[in-house]
Amino acid sequence: MKKIYNNILPVFIVCTLLFGFIGCKENTLVIPTQIPLDEVDVNERGPVKQNNFKVISDDDETVKFDISSVDREIVEAVYFSYNTMGEKVTTEVKDFDNKYIITKLPTSTPTNIEVWAKGKNGLESKKFSYLVSALPFPAKGIVNNINFEAGIRKFSIFLLNLSRANAKLYYKIDAATNYTEVNLPTPTAGETLELKNITAGKHTITYYVIDANGGQSENKTVELNVLDPVLVNFNTAALRAGWTPYASNSNSASEGPHSMLDANSGSVWHTQWSTTITSTHTAVQKYPFTLIFTFTKTRATSTSGLFNEESLKTSAGPYNPIIIKEVTLLHRALNNYRVKDIELYGIKTDGSEIKLGDFVLSNTRQDNIISLPNNETLFKAIKVVCLTTFHATDRFANLNEIYIKGYNEY
Repeated sequence: MKKIYNNILPVFIVCTLLFGFIGCKENTLVIPTQIPLDEVDVNERGPVKQNNFKVISDDDETVKFDISSVDREIVEAVYFSYNTMGEKVTTEVKDFDNKYIITKLPTSTPTNIEVWAKGKNGLESKKFSYLVSALPFPAKGIVNNINFEAGIRKFSIFLLNLSRANAKLYYKIDAATNYTEVNLPTPTAGETLELKNITAGKHTITYYVIDANGGQSENKTVELNVLDPVLVNFNTAALRAGWTPYASNSNSASEGPHSMLDANSGSVWHTQWSTTITSTHTAVQKYPFTLIFTFTKTRATSTSGLFNEESLKTSAGPYNPIIIKEVTLLHRALNNYRVKDIELYGIKTDGSEIKLGDFVLSNTRQDNIISLPNNETLFKAIKVVCLTTFHATDRFANLNEIYIKGYNEY
């Protein structure tokens, strides 16, 4: 019995396996071949999330997205979505070569920009959020740092530009046709520009700023009251102590032109003199005689004491220039009026002369007041040329004082 069992068992096992194989053939478990991930068709998934764009924010109220890194083989379009002025804006962008620029964003608060891509298979990527801020044009800030102030016959403009862009200020006074342009390079760390010779009274200044980035500020206006300076009457020795006198001729050291500045009616400028028509005086001792009074801070010295040195004609500064409004010449005394016809000149700070007019002095009063209401020129000196005398036989000239009214603030 043992032997038969041993022979049947192998046959049984073989048959069981054989019938089992034949019976399961229809429901065989198939294990598929493994395919590498990089060989999966791209059409089976969307593009990757767009979170690597470079964001550029310049001082021009725009935000720029550099989208050149888009995978163009799988991406058909990129979408930007954000809220502005209460309205949601979504933009489809297919041009990946140029930067995508967003304008009209608020400059006071950051804006959330949602970005996603759509693949060529129609599938979309996940959204990515960029929090961006648009920077305002520099001009809008610079204009708030421009200040105008009124002074005595002038405006002062305080200039400041600490932005990253060069700019220009444009201003006009009252109803001027054109604006005046002032450069504001960066940095301008606080400079003052003075506009002089402005008439007294109320003025309206209109101004704005344009920056190199193309931005323009709002138009601003300011009303300012320009003042007239105090009219000074230079009629004391103290007020004229620094003035340097010159005379083309003087009779003596005590009768030099400085005597016309001492406020003393007992002293006088007097030329060399003779009462005969046959005077033997040289040409320099006869009419015309020239007087020059330079408004120096410190009086230049006279070597001779007569104050007729050539150097005193153009004595060196510093000066206290004056806008002359009135000149008064005093004759020596009653019955001693000599000088009749004169020419009057103002000498500017550059040395050039302006003729103020021809005048005839009075033969009936000691003080001769010459009004110059329209003069607005700043002078460093006044020049008097004595042309003729009242008396045919006179060959001399004399004057007691010279007073000047004018503005020394400008």
